[in-house]
Amino acid sequence: MTEKEVLDKQEQAGNSEFFLILIGRFYHAYGNGAFALSRITGYHVRRKQRKMGEVLVLGFPIDLFDSVRDRVRDAGGEMEPIDGKTWKFHGIDGTPDLSMVSEPKPESGGQPEFRVHDRSSVAYHATTDSWLEDAVRHFDLSMATPMDAMLFVNSLKQRLQRQKGCVASQKDGDSEFACESPPG
Repeated sequence: MTEKEVLDKQEQAGNSEFFLILIGRFYHAYGNGAFALSRITGYHVRRKQRKMGEVLVLGFPIDLFDSVRDRVRDAGGEMEPIDGKTWKFHGIDGTPDLSMVSEPKPESGGQPEFRVHDRSSVAYHATTDSWLEDAVRHFDLSMATPMDAMLFVNSLKQRLQRQKGCVASQKDGDSEFACESPPG
């Protein structure tokens, strides 16, 4: 099933039945199904740009499937296999809640700087003095595409370079950085 087919089937069922699709080594839930699983697992919903537009998705590694299935059952829901790569689940609340969405926050340089939304009513605050430690700790690699990870590393690199007084120059499409040495 494609993402569009999953979203269409969920909508036809009144967003009371959801689908979990195995893609590679990760299971993915879309739209209201992503919100349903986020409610019971605490995993983040991510915005993904597709040709058809924006899609909300929640993903988790294949080795966490049994834990997620147990949480669905503990929450009063039911799961049933459709085929070797697809599961249908229902009986849990899939109401959209944008506070569950973890999304990139644009940085002044145009590259995204990743920000995590706290699921509680209290706003997210840094827990350490190191912005780098906070950024790495709160970047959800399990939900990132390879491009998200590359952009994240690039945004960290640019911020580190700016912080050290480095100047970027473009040469043959590659960035080079010249940094001033501290006096002494």
